[in-house]
Amino acid sequence: MPMISTNSCPNSINLDILLPNGLLLNLQLKISLTLEEIRQQVWQEASKISKIDPCLSLRNSIKDYIFTSVTREAVVQEFYDYTKRLCDLKLFQYFFQLVETSGNIEEKLYNSELSKAVGLYVTELDKISNEELVEFRQELFKEVLLGHQENKSMIQNFYSPNLEINPSMLDFSLGTRINMIQLEEFDQATVDMCILVTETDRHETKYHLNVPLNYSPSDLISLMIVKKMEKSEHSDELIQGIVEKYKDSYVLQICGCDEIIFGSEHKIGSYKVTEFFFFFFY
Repeated sequence: MPMISTNSCPNSINLDILLPNGLLLNLQLKISLTLEEIRQQVWQEASKISKIDPCLSLRNSIKDYIFTSVTREAVVQEFYDYTKRLCDLKLFQYFFQLVETSGNIEEKLYNSELSKAVGLYVTELDKISNEELVEFRQELFKEVLLGHQENKSMIQNFYSPNLEINPSMLDFSLGTRINMIQLEEFDQATVDMCILVTETDRHETKYHLNVPLNYSPSDLISLMIVKKMEKSEHSDELIQGIVEKYKDSYVLQICGCDEIIFGSEHKIGSYKVTEFFFFFFY
């Protein structure tokens, strides 16, 4: 089979998958599919085969398997990030082997991301004997960490939370409908709000929600990510992973004023803002 051309990118391809039971599946798939979507299709086909011949069934659950393949750099690579698309993997051939996982999966995922970031496999870092290079990498890491901390403190300084210290002073009468009986039942109280999701092409989608007052801004962002993905074919596990990864990467801007809320430290019912109307930048 010839190597995949880097000059052309077809909409669909024939993908060969070698299963642990020795069977070879051939699927015609869109090249834009994610690894999670491909894994789900492979599992459906494997389930059909096991119904025909139970001896060919896979003994473990879908979470216990990962894809491996050969990249254009002639390296056998294990793929742990199932949000990646097939067209982004730079495979030598459209061929996967489904193998059982071993070791700490989360650690291997981090190592994979780190290898791409530094341009060197993590296992090769231990072989570096150049003290100057090691010192440079350590200093670079400190600079990146310091920059991350400064960015976090910067947004906290510019948009410090405008909180009401005394909950009894909260005014919910101005244009906001709160489904609550008394402030003592704060944890059970809910609020109606409208959230605008601004897409990358500046297209806006409006959502009307009724959410608990004890939600944090991060909880709201998590809810919006789920809302955005509920029509997709992603598994619940993948959606939850995306939520955990991105819920702290966005902020909520209050409509009509220069105020931004973010993070999980404070509940939305603790803010002095009475008009719960947000722009959510996605």
